[in-house]
Amino acid sequence: MTIQLKIAPFVHDTRANVAMVFALGMPMFIGGAAFMVETSYDYWRHTHLQSVADAAAYAGALENRTGASYSTIKDAATKTATDNGWVEDGNTITVNTPPTTGAYKTDQAVEVIVTEKVPRFFTAMFNSSPVIAKGRAVALYQDNSDACILALNKTAARAVYISGAGTVKLDGCDIASNSNDKTESMFVWGSSTLSADCVRASGGIANKNNITVKGCSAPISNAPRLPDPFKALEPMTKGVTRTATTKPNQSTTLDKGYYPAGMDLKGTVTLKAGEYYLGGDLNIGSNATVTGTGVTLYMEDGAAVKINGSSTITMSAPTSGDYQGILFFGDRDSTETQTFNGSASMHLTGNLYFPNQTVTYKGNYGGNDGCTFIVADKVEISGSTNLGVGCPTDMPRPKSFQVVKIVE
Repeated sequence: MTIQLKIAPFVHDTRANVAMVFALGMPMFIGGAAFMVETSYDYWRHTHLQSVADAAAYAGALENRTGASYSTIKDAATKTATDNGWVEDGNTITVNTPPTTGAYKTDQAVEVIVTEKVPRFFTAMFNSSPVIAKGRAVALYQDNSDACILALNKTAARAVYISGAGTVKLDGCDIASNSNDKTESMFVWGSSTLSADCVRASGGIANKNNITVKGCSAPISNAPRLPDPFKALEPMTKGVTRTATTKPNQSTTLDKGYYPAGMDLKGTVTLKAGEYYLGGDLNIGSNATVTGTGVTLYMEDGAAVKINGSSTITMSAPTSGDYQGILFFGDRDSTETQTFNGSASMHLTGNLYFPNQTVTYKGNYGGNDGCTFIVADKVEISGSTNLGVGCPTDMPRPKSFQVVKIVE
């Protein structure tokens, strides 16, 4: 028998083919399965990291809308990222406000970029470097309504204090207090009443029974703080030194500039458009008539506004420039109480900005046909007051209700 005849049966025997194919294909099958599992794991880590970025950006935007510092915004974003499973060791988080890329390069937006090293498993046979997963998100807060009155003090009891037997009416706008006092962040005393679109306080609201709201279901306690809308506003330069010499029964026109002794206004006084830097008090006497279009009055530390009854005042803020919409601006170092007193006929169009001072309205303040917004450390009102009347659409104003959302 020849050799060919001896091996012929084995050559034509196919019983071991399946085993051979399985043995040869098993490494590829296991490798493919491992690659699929690793790819799925990488995808899951990328997806999770995107969720981390979304949550971190949202937390940062919540702080940003209160006017918090960059470090506070970053700390909030970082804490939220770690609370959601991101590990800082060996990984990175970048927080930008405003964002450096994308369509929302605005101070109202927060961008968060997080990275994470994802270990390799099967693919480590080909590349030992870890996979770098990345998540990016941008959260934005948007303004939805205006605040006629905003008290900036963060801790005081009765940061907004409404007393007497008068009626405070806010037309088409809100009232807000940033104080976290648990019971009396905002206090409506006795028989006085308050009517507004919405009433918001970062602490408690006392005497809710005398509050009427039209844009909310009820007054809102424990609300988020609102940012100082004019925190970036710089003090004005003094300009030319001048003296205000006015007399009863006479007409006087005053120019912009620096009034180191302040202004004691009597008779009929016209303020030319421009910036007025007052080193002393602004006294508007009884029966005085004061007008000014496009004016901003800056009150130096120690200077106070003192408006008496029976005067007629019609003033409006600039409609453009650095002080657009600002009618009064109080020195940030000043703690003087600013008093708008009596039953003066006032037509004030603009913001009364006194960031570290108390603004007090006594008597009956009409605010007729004027658009008056108050941003102050504390606000005290006694008597009847009507604010937010006849507002021009292009005037900057405090914002009350802000919605935070993920936009990228």
